[in-house]
Amino acid sequence: MKRILIIGNAGSGKTTFAKKLSEKTGLPLVHLDKIYWTGNWEHLERDKFDDILQKELEKSEWIIDGNFNRTLPHRLKYCDTVFYFDIPIFSTFKLYSPIQIQAGIFVSHKSQ
Repeated sequence: MKRILIIGNAGSGKTTFAKKLSEKTGLPLVHLDKIYWTGNWEHLERDKFDDILQKELEKSEWIIDGNFNRTLPHRLKYCDTVFYFDIPIFSTFKLYSPIQIQAGIFVSHKSQ
C-alpha cells in the first residue's frame, strides 16, 4: 500500500481515517478539498486543479482523501488501494447541526 484513495459520502469519516492512516503509515496525505478550495468559497480553475492533482498522482507514495467524481476514474489508474466508505447518507446527517438543516443548507422545504 503506497498509493491509497479514500472515498465515500460527506461526513462518513474519510478525513479522520485518512489522518490516522497517514500517521500510522508515514505516507503523505493529500486532501482534494485543500487543493480545490482557495478560500472565501472560491476554487481553482479546472485545468489548474487537474495539473496539481496530476503532480500528486505521479508521486511514488500518497494517501488522497476526497471524492471529486470527475477525477475518480483517473485517480483509480494510479492507486493500489481504495478505502470506500459506503455509509448511507442519512446516517451522516447527525453530524450536521440543526441550524444548518433548519436553514435549508442540507434540506429544503416548501413555503406554506
